[in-house]
Amino acid sequence: MEKLQYLSLNHNKFKTLPQEIGNLIELKELYLSYNQLEKFAPEIGNLAKLEFLYINGNKITKIPKEIGDLINLKVLVIGKNSLSTLPDEIGNLTRLTELNIAFSGPMLGIPESIQNCKKLEYLYIDKSILLPYSIGKMNPRLKIIVKEAGELNI
Repeated sequence: MEKLQYLSLNHNKFKTLPQEIGNLIELKELYLSYNQLEKFAPEIGNLAKLEFLYINGNKITKIPKEIGDLINLKVLVIGKNSLSTLPDEIGNLTRLTELNIAFSGPMLGIPESIQNCKKLEYLYIDKSILLPYSIGKMNPRLKIIVKEAGELNI
């Protein structure tokens, strides 16, 4: 399965991912939405070709710093989790065009390193997200979309 490029495991009851997920080095799209994931394997950092990562609707409390190794990531959807912070390494995702962190945790702070994501065009947040001052130094086309509770399209 090392040549696998697309993997969708949405709507299952996975609580963890095996470390072997890091062996899928050709993976470009990974969909893990609406499971019961509590931890996210640091081996995710091995997936350097990954462009789309959907891990929304889980119970994840921490995003590993290895997320910063996903240098080709364009879309990251981590909304509807239980995070308290995002790693500074999120700023390494310089090809990111869409980031959805709406309802990821109360008073979730976005690190200042987000200003390195110059291609970011869409940032989905909720009213409790703490935006860094540097958000104004980013892409002038950046659209910050504030989601309301109960909206289905997250």
